[in-house]
Amino acid sequence: TFLIASVFTINGYTKKKELFKREFEQKSLRIARVLELCHDILKRHPDLDLTEQGDYLSDFQTETAKKQVARLYELEAAYEELELEAMREVIGNVNENPDRSEIMSYKTNGSTKKELPMSEMVLLGDEALAMGAIHAGLSVAYGYPGTPSSEIMEFLQNYSKKNGGFLASWCSNEKTAYEEAVGVSMVGKRALVTMKHVGLNVAADAFINSALLNIHGGLVLAVADDPGMHSSQNEQDSRFYADFARIVCLEPRNQQEAYKMIKEAFDLSERFHIPIMVRLVTR
Repeated sequence: TFLIASVFTINGYTKKKELFKREFEQKSLRIARVLELCHDILKRHPDLDLTEQGDYLSDFQTETAKKQVARLYELEAAYEELELEAMREVIGNVNENPDRSEIMSYKTNGSTKKELPMSEMVLLGDEALAMGAIHAGLSVAYGYPGTPSSEIMEFLQNYSKKNGGFLASWCSNEKTAYEEAVGVSMVGKRALVTMKHVGLNVAADAFINSALLNIHGGLVLAVADDPGMHSSQNEQDSRFYADFARIVCLEPRNQQEAYKMIKEAFDLSERFHIPIMVRLVTR
């Protein structure tokens, strides 16, 4: 899968896990200490190879950085404690790519893999997608209102007002929203665009041409189709647009997949330098 990431391979894994756990208990993970703690541990334990993690550290929010540090050493207790803090200060200038996923796998001397714990939330599909984008390191989100896609932007705006960390804004139309997001992507930041299927007709020109631009930061289009015309003037299958542009279209079946797939979408976008479509439906 695209989500597998090897964290590290070391001898005496259990012993060092306990060592790191004691260090986390002794040190305060304040904003200015997160990176300092990483470097300090590496100095005293040079046998650790964190090369793979260089790609995951970035100009992201403090809460995400703290979670990443906890994940590096597979500390469940520290992870749970840090997740509750939810601090939104910015630390940066480490790398260009934000945190990739809420779930990471690690390898010991063999091929054993384990998933780290996550908190549980009850969300609509649109809200789960929005939360996944936030945890993927979203920088900006643009959109144009239209059921069944409106809840994505509404959730992002409410979250941004309370916690900060990214911009979420309505635009004058879908084409403008998509063009704004392309601009953000070109400077290496992750951008999300939301609209319903009818709106994709308005943004079609910008969308099709963006597949040829060799974008840099992750660019994801979340489009909501409306089979049965529950709140639309027509039925339309947006997958044909993805096929015409020759890009990937992901289709989550439930809230959990919506949460995970939006993260995969950002990863795929940056890996292949193309926009990725995530298609939602009313039913």
